[in-house]
Amino acid sequence: FVQLFTFGEGGKNVLVPTALIDFGLLPSVGFYYQGDDFLTPGNSLRLHGATWGKRWINATMADRYALDASQSLQARFEFKRSEDNVFVGIGPDVVSSTKSRYGLERVDGTVRYRRRFARESRLDVETGIQRLTFLPGDCCNDPSVDMRIASGDLMAPPGYREPYTTVYGHVDLSLDSRRPRPEPGSGTYLMLQGRPSFDVQDSRSWLEYGGLVGAALDLNGYRRTLRLQVAVNFV
Repeated sequence: FVQLFTFGEGGKNVLVPTALIDFGLLPSVGFYYQGDDFLTPGNSLRLHGATWGKRWINATMADRYALDASQSLQARFEFKRSEDNVFVGIGPDVVSSTKSRYGLERVDGTVRYRRRFARESRLDVETGIQRLTFLPGDCCNDPSVDMRIASGDLMAPPGYREPYTTVYGHVDLSLDSRRPRPEPGSGTYLMLQGRPSFDVQDSRSWLEYGGLVGAALDLNGYRRTLRLQVAVNFV
């Protein structure tokens, strides 16, 4: 059965169809391609494309090159257009009766350096540029955000319908005592991350940062794990 989706020397190329059905959102169909040692040893290519017409499109390409056993570089590009995003309002007093939809188009390009340490610990350093554009949206018999605003049911969210382009950085440090799969999954872990972003068309900027600490207990030695973790994130 696996041979239906693999080809090339050594079976290093995989091409499979994909389908996504999520209640309350638009479905999609597409394909996924995985190529190891693509063009040169140590280089891996990943492609994913999916669509449900012009209302939902997702195209992703990632090319990762292994510098050695513990270090790698990756370039990634993603284009996503979706007209089924859910919005109910801002703040603690929102109600489901104001549920509405909006569209979003995102273009994102990144370059990432990864360094792996002992066991599952790693450091990721990433930089990229992102363009966000708001679109009209509708789905699943819900009115659009524009209709809710026009009828007075919702106030226009700050920044809504204002496209922007950001340059950002991202640092992600993971200290993890768990062993790589398929070894038993017991252990403790700490994850810290920070992401500054800068609007290239305005003087505004913002910072996202946070962390997570947790522990995992493998109940039978075959990755049937029980985990307890606490996470905080700020913007």
